[in-house]
Amino acid sequence: MMQNLSKELQHLIQAAREENWEAVTELLSQLADNEETIRWAFEEGIQDTDGNIRDLAVSVFEVNKY
Repeated sequence: MMQNLSKELQHLIQAAREENWEAVTELLSQLADNEETIRWAFEEGIQDTDGNIRDLAVSVFEVNKY
């Protein structure tokens, strides 16, 4: 459901898919505590077939102490 997500969150997800960890780190610091990002991590990210995306979702949880 990428089309329903903000451009910033889409960029973060794409950076993780491409293993662009510098971009992931930078964007995650800006977006991790955002309600949309947290909802995405719980509803979609943690279930993704791509291990990099699941790792991103876990990183969102860690930043927010879930």
